[in-house]
Amino acid sequence: MTAAGQPNAARDEWWEEEGRRVAPLLSHESAAVVVGADPDHAAQVALGIARAESALRRVALGDLVGDLVPLYAIAGGEDAFGLTDCFRDAHALNEVARQSPECQNLFILPAGTPPVATVEVFAHERW
Repeated sequence: MTAAGQPNAARDEWWEEEGRRVAPLLSHESAAVVVGADPDHAAQVALGIARAESALRRVALGDLVGDLVPLYAIAGGEDAFGLTDCFRDAHALNEVARQSPECQNLFILPAGTPPVATVEVFAHERW
């Protein structure tokens, strides 16, 4: 997939629209991981999937990278407790989930500090 040559705003919308397009393929899944060469583009695709699916069910979208702009634009603010804090300090996911102001079924799980991509977090039994 590529959106080269398009203005930034159009490219951002294009990535999210791609997520909306593939969302029906995941309608019977309980979890999905979206990866890509550009973390923000992957976040926009994941956000498109999450927004589409949140019309049908509750969706929690976790930031496994840290400080992903598309997700923090919805979650609001930085320095939020997040997934890392859930594992390190035994916080419940409900304590860190931030409801989207646009949809009551969409929740953003910030990464927390330090970033999620550490051996301590990935090896944690709560996964």
